Amino acid sequence: MVRNTATSLLFIVMFFQSSNAMSWSEELRHVFLRACIEGADPYEYRKAKTYCNCSLDEISDNYSVKELDRIGADNILKEPLVKRIIGYCAEKTLQ
Repeated sequence: MVRNTATSLLFIVMFFQSSNAMSWSEELRHVFLRACIEGADPYEYRKAKTYCNCSLDEISDNYSVKELDRIGADNILKEPLVKRIIGYCAEKTLQ
């Protein structure tokens, strides 16, 4: 599931660069969720959906799209807060 968040964040950064989006629009939220859930095992769909929604909520509450673009695709998973969010959502999903 962590890989799904990483993939989703990379999509958001790439989407931002191509569209100049400034905020978390419904379209960006949909892109994130689709990319995150898409890679999930079909038997784990419900957990993936919970995890991906948690990740989206936490990341969008803490980072603007512009901030994610500034951090860049190569560094996003090195961000301490992103690491904490991924861990928090993974733990919350497995409960």
